[in-house]
Amino acid sequence: MIHLIARLTQVLDESAERRRALHPFTELVRAALATYPGHAPLLATASIFVRRLGDLGGAADLAYRSGRIEPSFNAELALGNALRAQHRWADAEQAFLRALAFQPDNLYLQTDIAELMEDAGRPDEAMAWLQRVLAHEPAHESAFPTACRVRFQRDNDLRHLVALADHLREHPDNDHASLTLTDIAQRRLWLGHIPLPGESVINVAGQVLEQEGPVEGGNLTVSAPEPPSALLAFRHMLPGSTLEISEVPQPDAPNVRGLAWDIVTSEENMERVAPAGPGTGRATTGG
Repeated sequence: MIHLIARLTQVLDESAERRRALHPFTELVRAALATYPGHAPLLATASIFVRRLGDLGGAADLAYRSGRIEPSFNAELALGNALRAQHRWADAEQAFLRALAFQPDNLYLQTDIAELMEDAGRPDEAMAWLQRVLAHEPAHESAFPTACRVRFQRDNDLRHLVALADHLREHPDNDHASLTLTDIAQRRLWLGHIPLPGESVINVAGQVLEQEGPVEGGNLTVSAPEPPSALLAFRHMLPGSTLEISEVPQPDAPNVRGLAWDIVTSEENMERVAPAGPGTGRATTGG
């Protein structure tokens, strides 16, 4: 039963559909807990299962009961993860430290403690734990990516991201490194996903280039102006083509401090505009 529950936790995610599909197994776990309420390993494993289902309070209770019956690494680790998910940083730290007492050389748990410190807003302590791990294993699959993230968050030095990318290139199967780099990139516009263009001229150019055979000049008419960058890309993608804009809407007259400014639309109107005086430069620069 314990092995079955452990396997189920590996397929659980945030998907509500996946959780509904596991409802029969959830009932099975509840029945097992009711039948063996004092089985410490079962309680600890069930804690992980219910935490993945979103029941954080129940997960902490099961792990706590497991540790009371039979203190163990698994019980304290399950309790620490349940408390961490509730943002109870200090209590989670104590549970992780008790787990570490059972396995002092567990580098993955030390990395978990570092990430807990990071979550709690204590980056210096996080780095101290990470450096301890990296001293034993410089390219540790969990500690190295986390250390790059913590360092980058502290000083925004791009060299940390370069080091993480190099590490991922050398270890392409490191999912933690991949997820860490992706998460950092997606949080910054200049590194994140570039949205696909939606302008009609780009769509047409793409369709033309997908056709077989040579591409010759043509004519395209659009209903309204499109961004200059899209028009420039169109001309580069389909040289020799002509582009016509069927209608140019009138711009809205800006209203500044209650005064509507006249839109200059002809040479006659431009002649009405007084030339810039000698004080214009000082006025515009604040001099």
